[in-house]
Amino acid sequence: EKKRSYVSDIREHSLDRMREESRKRDSVAPVHLNVDGFSVEKKRWAILFLFCFGSFTNAATWITYASVDEITYRYYDIPPFLPPYLSLLFLFAYLPCFFVASQTFSKKGLKFGVVCGGLLTTAGSALRCLGSWPHPAAFAAVFIGQTLNAFGQPFFMGAPTMLAETWFAPSQRTLATTISSMFNPLGSAFGQVLPSLLIAVPMYLFPAPTINETTSCPNNCSSFGICNTTLVPPTCECWDGWYGETCDGYPNFFLLTLVEAVLPLISTILLILFFKSKPDHFPSLSASEMRIPFKEALKSCFTDRHFVLLALTFGLGLGVFNSISTILGIVVGSAGYGDSDAGLFGALLIGLGLVGAGIAGPVIDKTKKYKLLLRLYLVLSSVIFTVFTLLLEPGRYNILAVLMALVGFFATPILPICLELGAEVAFPMEETTSSNFLMASGQVFGIPLIVVTSSMLGASPTLAEAKIALWILSGSVYVSTVLSFVFNGRLKRSEEDSKGAGNQRLLSATQSMFSKESDSLISSRNTDAK
Repeated sequence: EKKRSYVSDIREHSLDRMREESRKRDSVAPVHLNVDGFSVEKKRWAILFLFCFGSFTNAATWITYASVDEITYRYYDIPPFLPPYLSLLFLFAYLPCFFVASQTFSKKGLKFGVVCGGLLTTAGSALRCLGSWPHPAAFAAVFIGQTLNAFGQPFFMGAPTMLAETWFAPSQRTLATTISSMFNPLGSAFGQVLPSLLIAVPMYLFPAPTINETTSCPNNCSSFGICNTTLVPPTCECWDGWYGETCDGYPNFFLLTLVEAVLPLISTILLILFFKSKPDHFPSLSASEMRIPFKEALKSCFTDRHFVLLALTFGLGLGVFNSISTILGIVVGSAGYGDSDAGLFGALLIGLGLVGAGIAGPVIDKTKKYKLLLRLYLVLSSVIFTVFTLLLEPGRYNILAVLMALVGFFATPILPICLELGAEVAFPMEETTSSNFLMASGQVFGIPLIVVTSSMLGASPTLAEAKIALWILSGSVYVSTVLSFVFNGRLKRSEEDSKGAGNQRLLSATQSMFSKESDSLISSRNTDAK
């Protein structure tokens, strides 16, 4: 009887202690239990928003000058080929910087890495703003600022899977990765539209030459003027409408770069004040697991056969997508479509892509069919892109717009699918390492594809030359599709979470039985006492 009483007292004390610890944990942050018995905090959505805002501001600086390249090279008095390279800096800088970013996340945590990306973007944008004023070192300031922005990109592009793993339950991981990764192309679209809204472009910027009309201006104008060939004789005209051989006016690059400098400043301040590396409670068993060291993880990236296959599959797909975004205007222009048509095609590519990714995220979270959906989306993207290439002819505007929208709808979800699949296959590698390696593979393939197709097209390609470039990209997508069928990596992280869910259910059942036994012993002791 004494032994039973002693055991009952110990068990009752243990239960009281567990309940007290649970109450203390619940008082730290608003949480609720997911289906596996692990807790997730409500503020995870605020953390996701802060990260998305930072990624958005960094991506907005990518395409700023390439979207107004004619104005840029005239304004800064530089060779015409330089403005597009301000955007290509983001591709070139990713390869060396992703090592630094991955190691930073591995050693210092999520917040430190994201804040580093925000500080680099803020500093780079401030330098670009200083370079908007006309002075001899203006373009040097712009170039250095754009380079700093490019250095900040890996800190945002590699973090979505780590943020999803750290803050979200397995049933919401892909959705979180989709949302955070899609704010990058959304920021790029914003950065492409903003210059056309804030910089007034004269209607005669691309004048049609007239027969027997000279197109030269006295002294070739100045760095901040433009030759108006609509006048006879051609006359130097300034950006503010003043006529003469010299110019004091200039396009409103200051307002443009000021907006793109204030946004990352606000974002970085919010990240410093409110962003957190990890919650007070682990949302899953895999989130609580220790990760392998960075050097060992990097070695695994090159030696794991399935991860290498995934990197090749994703790298080719991302390289083709970046190439399409870069040469789309030139390609459709060869078929007689104007800049506004190309802008609409690009908007459909990104807009419907966001819709497709938003639909794919919850489906993958529910089914966990990563490999099946990856292959399905690649097959559909390949077929539709081939049809677009075949039908690219004058007078087919509507059907081409629909096809481009479908390409975006099926191609864009491949990004979050592959990032999540990389985290699954490479587990227990740090998520930022696997994601940054995959993104770097996209730059490895994207740079040569962009260089080759751009050099083939030139400034005014024929329709036949444009189709050859598209066939090169289409063939690359088919190679990527074939590789996806060869890939058959294990979902190691999901397997670990399944074990954790089973252990959690067993623990809950044991605690329930333990509680019932304690109540039974207490009742028996009270009966004996009576």
